[in-house]
Amino acid sequence: MKKAGTKKQKDSVLKKKEYDIISATRNNDTEEVIAALEDNPDCILDTDRNEMNALHWAAANNNYEISNILFKALGIERIREIKDRFGREPMKLAIANGHDALTELYFQNIFPEVYEHDDPYNSDDTTTPFPGNDDPA
Repeated sequence: MKKAGTKKQKDSVLKKKEYDIISATRNNDTEEVIAALEDNPDCILDTDRNEMNALHWAAANNNYEISNILFKALGIERIREIKDRFGREPMKLAIANGHDALTELYFQNIFPEVYEHDDPYNSDDTTTPFPGNDDPA
């Protein structure tokens, strides 16, 4: 009597997919980044030959969504310590490439204790910012 399937087929079915968080981030593949983190949370510390991790690549590629996911997975202390072999922090890559929204996201996550974004136009304060100029006409 034959059994269904060969050993090779069974092994391939049982084999777990391996995720590469660096490649996924380089390719802006958000779903793959999430899957990699779910499969192995420590993969967030993986680096390439220049010691750039996924956060460096997200910053270089101006990927706000992946950066936000990586911030949550890393935590503040780890974010502050990340540097590539050239001593660059991911935030510096975002700044150097003119990624303003991403730079603001970095500031919010790296310095949450001091980050304040006061917008005088979205406040509950009904007083005018210019004393003595209450009449707009």
